[in-house]
Amino acid sequence: MDLVSCVHIETTESFNNGLETFEGNLYITDDSCGKYKYPFEVLDYRDFPLFKYLHKSSASKNYALYKSKADIVFIIDSDCVIEPDFQDKHLDALDTEGCLWDNPLENTGFYPRGFPYSARDKRVVANVGLWTNVLDINGADRSKNEPNKPEITGTRVSTSFVPFSGMNVAVRREAIPALFFLPNIGNFKRHDDIFGGYIFQSIVKKKGDCITYGEPFVKHETFIISEEDAEDELEMNEYQDKFCQVVDTAIAKIKPTTYADMYKQFVRKVKFSGRFKGFNKPIRIWSNLFRG
Repeated sequence: MDLVSCVHIETTESFNNGLETFEGNLYITDDSCGKYKYPFEVLDYRDFPLFKYLHKSSASKNYALYKSKADIVFIIDSDCVIEPDFQDKHLDALDTEGCLWDNPLENTGFYPRGFPYSARDKRVVANVGLWTNVLDINGADRSKNEPNKPEITGTRVSTSFVPFSGMNVAVRREAIPALFFLPNIGNFKRHDDIFGGYIFQSIVKKKGDCITYGEPFVKHETFIISEEDAEDELEMNEYQDKFCQVVDTAIAKIKPTTYADMYKQFVRKVKFSGRFKGFNKPIRIWSNLFRG
C-alpha cells in the first residue's frame, strides 16, 4: 500500500512532531516563507498559479492532496505530535465496517431488528482523528477548566456529521477530489476544514460510504490565544447554518457516481452568493483538476 503524509507548516511553528516514525512519503506545504528548514521535501505551492491564493491559509493542504498519488493520505499539522502507531490506527479505522444508521447493539456484533440490510457493510473512506493536550474547540468556549483529552476510546462510525478538523485525518485516494479545504475569503477564517469537511461528508453520505472518528489521538502542542480565535471564528459561527443549507440544497440535486464527478456536479449545482460568493472560483478550480 502506498502511503503519503501531508503536513502543513504555519508561519510561527517549529517542526518536531514524530514523523521520523512515519512509513511512506511526505509532502509538506510551507507557510513559513522559508523561515524553517526541514529534512523532507517541501512543496512550494506558490509556484503553481492555481494555488497561489491559498497562501497563508491551512487550505494550502489542498496542494499536497492534489500532488499525492498514494492509496492512503494522512493530513496533519506541524503542531500535532504523532505516536508510532499513528498510521496503524488510522488504517484500522479505514478498515472498520461502516453503517448508515446508529446501531445500539454494535458492541455485540449484531444488528437490532429493523436495521436495514442496505445500511450495513459500508466502506469507510476517511477517518478523523482527535487530540490530547489542547483540544480543537471554539475560542469562545475555552476556559480554565477545559479538558485536555477527548474522553472516548477506539473508532466510531459517524452516521450524521462531525466537525471535520483537518489536523489529523486519513483519507482514501478515491475520495480526495471531494475533499477541498476552502480558502480564506472576506472575514471567513478558521472555517477551511469545517466548511470543506461539511461538503465532503455530504458527498460521502450521498454516495453511501462512511466516515469514522476517534483514534489515533495526536498531542496538540500549540499556544492558544482564545480571544483571537474567537474573533477569527465569528464569521464561521454566524453563517455556518446558512452555509450548510446552501450545500444541502445542491447535494440534493446530484447523483452518486465517482467522487470526482460528484464534486463537479456539486460545483455546477451550488449557488454561493453574498458572503459566500468568493467560494465559487476556488471550488471550480479544484473540481477541474480531477477527471470524473
